[in-house]
Amino acid sequence: MISLEELPVLVAVFLYFLADYMMLYTAFPYTIYAVCLDTFPNATVPFCLHLNDQPDLEDQVTGRAAVFFTMEKVVGPIPSLILAAVLGRWSDHNGRRLPMLIPCVGACLATVLFLLADYLRHTSVIWVMMTGFFLRALSGQGLIFRLMSYSHTADVVNQRFRNDRDATEEEKARKDRLLFRRSARIQAAENLGMAAGGLLAWVTQVIFNAPTSLCMSSAIHVLVAVIVWLWVRDVALCPQHKQIGNTQSILQVFKEKFCMMFGDGADRLTMWGMFTATFILIGCLNGRAAVIMAAVQRAPLSWPNDRLSALGAACSSTASFFLFFLAPCFRHTTVIVIGLVVSMAGTLWMMSPSTTWEMMAAGCMGQLADCVTPAIKTMASTRAPKEQVGRLLSRLTVAEALGAILVPTALVPVYVFTVQAFAGAVFLVCACLLVSVLVILMGVTLANCCKVEHGPETQRLIAADKVSDASDPDQHKV
Repeated sequence: MISLEELPVLVAVFLYFLADYMMLYTAFPYTIYAVCLDTFPNATVPFCLHLNDQPDLEDQVTGRAAVFFTMEKVVGPIPSLILAAVLGRWSDHNGRRLPMLIPCVGACLATVLFLLADYLRHTSVIWVMMTGFFLRALSGQGLIFRLMSYSHTADVVNQRFRNDRDATEEEKARKDRLLFRRSARIQAAENLGMAAGGLLAWVTQVIFNAPTSLCMSSAIHVLVAVIVWLWVRDVALCPQHKQIGNTQSILQVFKEKFCMMFGDGADRLTMWGMFTATFILIGCLNGRAAVIMAAVQRAPLSWPNDRLSALGAACSSTASFFLFFLAPCFRHTTVIVIGLVVSMAGTLWMMSPSTTWEMMAAGCMGQLADCVTPAIKTMASTRAPKEQVGRLLSRLTVAEALGAILVPTALVPVYVFTVQAFAGAVFLVCACLLVSVLVILMGVTLANCCKVEHGPETQRLIAADKVSDASDPDQHKV
């Protein structure tokens, strides 16, 4: 059951991603029209809206539009890297609400520029739209909102379980299960918001027009900001400790900060493992989605654009159903194995689908890898001290942004160079990447088990035995 203390964040996450994807599904098709006006300054509005009647000109316009789409995909996550590194630690001491408002403000400003571009309708309209995308990127987009939502959930759970040092293994397991269930619900709310946003954008544009869809998305973003400010409550904050009289050099400070990014010793190694797994997983999912968009338009499938939207909605709904109803029945380590194995099977099925239903089924199976993300964040949150939850989760957000930029950049050329010889080669590469994620996370899990076996209680007993042996006079007798 959903508790009242997690309901505000779930509602905010659902509405934010609904409004964000409603805006994107409206703005991206309009970008092609804007590129047409920029390419042909003397073109009329009906000419740019019916480019499919002239295939040669359509290829020229869509080719230029692809450059702008690539710029948005590659440059967009870069500000999120900086914001995540800064706001993660800042929010540990100052609360999560204010950083959750920043993406809403950026989305509203971007929507204003999109509406202005629709009103102007001249040759510079594409640059007005790209400025809107840039403002949205500067606000951190969904990455920052997602980071703060997970951090707030970890704060609430940590507040319920206050005595971590004195907690038994049963209490720690109960805390892990509760945190994973709530993290899974956040991921499910995000997926449902994405699917509902795409569907609502399509319905609104069919019944009304694109400006109406943009105005609705902006109104929902304002509603999300109101919900966050009035309904979401920050839990008890951790005091910020200031160092006085520090005379270290800049190089020494940087070295210490770099070494402390993921903890100390074995903790650092396991956190680097989760960072690497997140990087590969998110990059693989984004790269696979980009390849699917091109693969389904080739024979034997030859899908229209609306069927691709249906695939996205079906995949998001499947992952949300699993996260809401089935994932709470298992431990997060079990969900990692189930999600990755089923996703690998679906990815391998994508190598040679011959019918629409096969591609739909393979896509839904492949999307279950989304269930792994809340499991990784649960593992990171339970290992982090209460005053460093936001900082460590921000590192995973950095991994998500880097993966979304770098891995698709490598996977798309693989598809381009192998599509004639073997179109399914890139999906085989994706399946191998998912295997590597499974191996890394299983290694992290085994390291956690070893730490539990030799945990603080065991160390205290060993130390007590040594003290008693040292004070025992009989051991010094010959």
